[in-house]
Amino acid sequence: MTSFWGYLTEGTFLLVLAFWWMVNTCYDIIQSKHEKSEVRSKHSYTWPGTNIPVEIFYKLFISAFGFFGQLVYGRGEFYDSDGNFDNMTELMYMSVYGIFLLHSLLDLCQWCRLPIPRGSNYAAAATGFFWYALALYNRSHDFAERPVSMMTLTFPGYLLLSISVVFVLEPLWLSGSVTQLVRAFFLQTYATWCWQSGFILHAHSGFPGSAENPAWDQTDHRNTAFTAAFFGLHLCLNLVFAALTYSLTAYFMRMRFGIQVDNSEDLTSGYGYKPLSTDYSSSEVDGANAKRLSAFVA
Repeated sequence: MTSFWGYLTEGTFLLVLAFWWMVNTCYDIIQSKHEKSEVRSKHSYTWPGTNIPVEIFYKLFISAFGFFGQLVYGRGEFYDSDGNFDNMTELMYMSVYGIFLLHSLLDLCQWCRLPIPRGSNYAAAATGFFWYALALYNRSHDFAERPVSMMTLTFPGYLLLSISVVFVLEPLWLSGSVTQLVRAFFLQTYATWCWQSGFILHAHSGFPGSAENPAWDQTDHRNTAFTAAFFGLHLCLNLVFAALTYSLTAYFMRMRFGIQVDNSEDLTSGYGYKPLSTDYSSSEVDGANAKRLSAFVA
């Protein structure tokens, strides 16, 4: 998260994870509608038709990749020649990836049926996203005189905090798919914003692309307004992408398994409409109104 290729790599890794969550959640929703059963929230998914925990292995890989990537990028040196702290940004990100690595290991322990505290994997995920949001907020103050850089770090903090809250609520609200859809959407938006931030903040040539982007004036008000507008655009586009994911998943399940569902029951269930009628006499209506009013009269 301190270079062009760092932003692109993290964005790509997290977009794959968010898309995996979104597709599997949509699959569960459509399957439950077909079977008229209840959707149950899942902390991770296995490969379809098997019990192979591909999501856990993937999270282990990207967490370890981020942790050791920051270690290598900082050259494993956290003191300069004068004995002062150095590469603290890399060390901060290592702590973030370390928590996510712990979350992935707890997920693996639960999959292996090892005795671990119930909900500890959710707690680790919530802690990781919470600390990630605080880390970005803390780093944004290093760019107080460059509002564009500050905004690119501040906006994603709101997304990460939202994901943290969802991971706190999810084990308490296992019925339904709302929490899974929400965390998938926010992670998806965060991933695409990582791409955007890389193109805004850093030069695209060279590797890893740590130099600032000379085409962007970090203090220009027009660039600041553009950054804010583009974050809103990312929210809109990812909402569209989430809706398309559901539709494409539904069409795939129709063609592959013959499962056909629609949303007609969602539009009518729980709602009723009774047209006005002249079947009631005026005395009956007055009597009913009197009964309602008596509830408010001492």
